[in-house]
Amino acid sequence: MRKIPLIALLIMIIICSCSTTRYYTYDIRLEKPAPSTRLFFENDTMSLSFQFKPRYIEFETYNKLEDGIRINWDELSISVNGDAKRIVHYETGENKITETQPPTTIPPKSKLVDGVIPTENIKYIISSGKRILLPLYTYPISDNGSKKTKKKILTMKGQKTVFYFPYYLKGVYHSKTFEFLIADVVQRKKK
Repeated sequence: MRKIPLIALLIMIIICSCSTTRYYTYDIRLEKPAPSTRLFFENDTMSLSFQFKPRYIEFETYNKLEDGIRINWDELSISVNGDAKRIVHYETGENKITETQPPTTIPPKSKLVDGVIPTENIKYIISSGKRILLPLYTYPISDNGSKKTKKKILTMKGQKTVFYFPYYLKGVYHSKTFEFLIADVVQRKKK
């Protein structure tokens, strides 16, 4: 009788050891408005740099002007392969994804570091009467040994993400569109 649980335990150990977690790095390039492998854009008004994190896109905006730049977060959006996605930014937070997001003004000669998360990637589960955030990854860096996750990650090669960035200067509407391409997804065994 005791041999069955030991055999089952050995089988589980063998199965678990076969499913090795693999880690991934994305080669992401800015294609528009100007090609850049540094994910950086600059003009007379501002400079923007981008970082693609597992759950969100982080960006730093520097206002070069003597006037403020106002960002209306509810107008900012992204699209992935042509599918538009509503976003929420850091300051609004993941608990307020259905609320109106107040605008932010970047003062003259100042920078703003923020990030955007597609609202569809913010899910909650109820556990013991509490609402718990269940993070979904936009750009996962590991597959946890799952063949399904590995396939999803590797098929991201060629994905286009468009970051639509509207802003206001002296009450006048302006916008910039940034198009990114995942040129490659590189798999490695260790983190």
